[in-house]
Amino acid sequence: MTNEKLFLLIEKLLENTRSGNIKWEVTANANRFATSKADYSIIISIEGGNICLEIVDDWDEEIERINDVDLRDVDSNSLDVMKSLFVIARRNARGADKAIDDILDSLS
Repeated sequence: MTNEKLFLLIEKLLENTRSGNIKWEVTANANRFATSKADYSIIISIEGGNICLEIVDDWDEEIERINDVDLRDVDSNSLDVMKSLFVIARRNARGADKAIDDILDSLS
């Protein structure tokens, strides 16, 4: 049941990030991005070739951690969903759309 809930959370994060309701931030690690919801930090990262999602509390204590391999039994597309979330979180955190818009404006 927990993995099903976590996969639902990942899908909701992806949906809300795509719609602009979630803002991701860069961290000290180049392959790690964070956002906050309901007094918890949510971190997505690439570790050892796996995409990981971690939930931590206000004291940086790990509440939950899962990776794409753990979710294969829940959904055969778990890797694709987590990869999409990682890519959109990275683009969001680094301001990719603004950069592209600025470059396009400079070329007009």
